[in-house]
Amino acid sequence: MSWAFFSAAAAVASLIGAWQVRRGALSLPRAAWAVCLAIGLGLLVGHWVSLAFQPGRVLESPETLFLLYRGGFSSFGVYGGAVLGVLIATGSGFWAYADRLAPGLLVGAAVARGACLWHGCDFGRLGSIPWAWAHAPASPAFRHQVGLGILDPHAGAALPTHPFALYEALPVLGIGLAALAFPTIFGRRTGQRAAGCAAMYCGARAVAEHWRGGADPTFGITTMQLMCLGGLVVALLFLRGLADEPEDAMAPRYPGVAGGGAHRLPGVRG
Repeated sequence: MSWAFFSAAAAVASLIGAWQVRRGALSLPRAAWAVCLAIGLGLLVGHWVSLAFQPGRVLESPETLFLLYRGGFSSFGVYGGAVLGVLIATGSGFWAYADRLAPGLLVGAAVARGACLWHGCDFGRLGSIPWAWAHAPASPAFRHQVGLGILDPHAGAALPTHPFALYEALPVLGIGLAALAFPTIFGRRTGQRAAGCAAMYCGARAVAEHWRGGADPTFGITTMQLMCLGGLVVALLFLRGLADEPEDAMAPRYPGVAGGGAHRLPGVRG
């Protein structure tokens, strides 16, 4: 079932990206290559980042590094690998293509989080709220609670927890849809929409992580929250830096951009 969510997420992100690329009069074959490379590197890097938190597993079975169906994925690693893939595929045109692909990536990310909710790999804190989620037996959430000694290993379901995956997915979905509906919401310069999407994602993720289960905060903050805050700072610096660039010095003209305007979001209607 997890692969069904991941496949749906990839399809949604790709379709939205293709639509946006065509609206921006960019090269669709080049964008398709960027998406393929982004998916491949996203899965690989996301898998490696996930295994970085499981060093014992890697030492026991080194082949796990290349077995993507074992060891899980880190969403932050997936995004980092995807960005690397787009950068390799588009080169100097990175920001123009990133602007067009970023909203679809966020919508796809929200869909992919459905796998986490279904499988119970990214579960929330214990909670008695009406919308709490009780994960199935043998799920990571179930095993975690058994390991803590708070759940009978023969129980029919895990104790109810906050649906952390939804806490992340819903705002991320909103950010992606807002960036599609209002293309210049983060500014009109090339790259600002992508940087703005990244900043908003990191901020939303940092807040959602407060309700994540199985995390051990240090001085009130988890490792993932620190990564999110670091990403937020970097994205905001890019957003600010792109806003300060003069229109004729930010980047060369990209082939295939309507009107040759590389410094404003090409193809924006209204």
